[in-house]
Amino acid sequence: AGVTSGTADAVAVTTVGIRNGDGESGGHSHGAGRVRASAVPPEVLQLLAQSSECLKWNAAMMLYVLGVDLAVVCQDGFQRCLSKWRQRKEQAKMLVSIDILNRSKQTLEGLI
Repeated sequence: AGVTSGTADAVAVTTVGIRNGDGESGGHSHGAGRVRASAVPPEVLQLLAQSSECLKWNAAMMLYVLGVDLAVVCQDGFQRCLSKWRQRKEQAKMLVSIDILNRSKQTLEGLI
């Protein structure tokens, strides 16, 4: 449930047709009512319809989720970095790391 903008209905569907030398579509003609398949999956069209700001927030959220997953597996490394950042007084890194470690702890408790 990430941040989204726009709708799939607002996206123009791109179709692929093969043209022969005289400008006509190649293959058999089935009349004007013929439906042509999209070369691009609907999920990709939805992704491309999002604003760059939306894409940035979704990427940041997924990196945060990855950090929580890694903190479950690599908790010792996170703890070492956290103590190093405390000594250097790197407040932002400390806050993010503490939050990620707390969320990974909740994840582990939910599995038990």
